[in-house]
Amino acid sequence: MTEQAVLADFDDIDSPDALTPAHQLTDAQLGQALRAKKLITSWLESVEDHVVGRINNGENFDGFKMVAGKANRRWADDAQAGVALFEMLGDDAYAPQKLVSPAQAEKALGKARAQNIASLVVKPNGAPTLVQVDDPRPALGGTTDDFEACE
Repeated sequence: MTEQAVLADFDDIDSPDALTPAHQLTDAQLGQALRAKKLITSWLESVEDHVVGRINNGENFDGFKMVAGKANRRWADDAQAGVALFEMLGDDAYAPQKLVSPAQAEKALGKARAQNIASLVVKPNGAPTLVQVDDPRPALGGTTDDFEACE
């Protein structure tokens, strides 16, 4: 039943008027939508998992590709970064009982000295993310090995 409701409007889903804005729905419609949220979300996640699986198995899926997701920089070795930053920043190298982040250290050091810590910083690959094909990020390869490297 949810599948039929969701798929019923797929012909017009790209239209700006495809879905009624929330502020125009009645209380009964809002309640119905909220009650169906888990079911719809679960079904959409299942659809996405299926497409991701197909792409991971080397298939093309028209209009979609896998790309690296967002990842935050971190210290390659906390202990080594702690020693180096303590020498440069003293007690300011640590937030309360925690080593400052690479961005915080660069800000505290300023542009001229920030390059002294570049070798201490790594930026891991983000988790693979399914996006529309017009996303500017490069597509990941379609093999499972590419995705294991991102973990």
